[in-house]
Amino acid sequence: MGPLFLLLIFAGMYFMTIRPQQQRVRRQRELVGSLEIGDEIVTVGGVVGHIKEMEDLELKVDSGGTMLRVARNSVTQRLTTASD
Repeated sequence: MGPLFLLLIFAGMYFMTIRPQQQRVRRQRELVGSLEIGDEIVTVGGVVGHIKEMEDLELKVDSGGTMLRVARNSVTQRLTTASD
């Protein structure tokens, strides 16, 4: 009875904590990998702007006439794509 109980607890923890976190990480990687010049984005800090240049680890974002350098991984959301 003991090993079965521990197995059930581990399975519950996996489906309630580990798996959702893995899915969030996968979605974030897909978002960052699919960014293109012209996309309107939102960063972790709340900066909204359009991507003007892209490098390996950072983006140059135009936010209301101000050019900002932001880390590529800080993008949390895409508002519009370059083709919209």
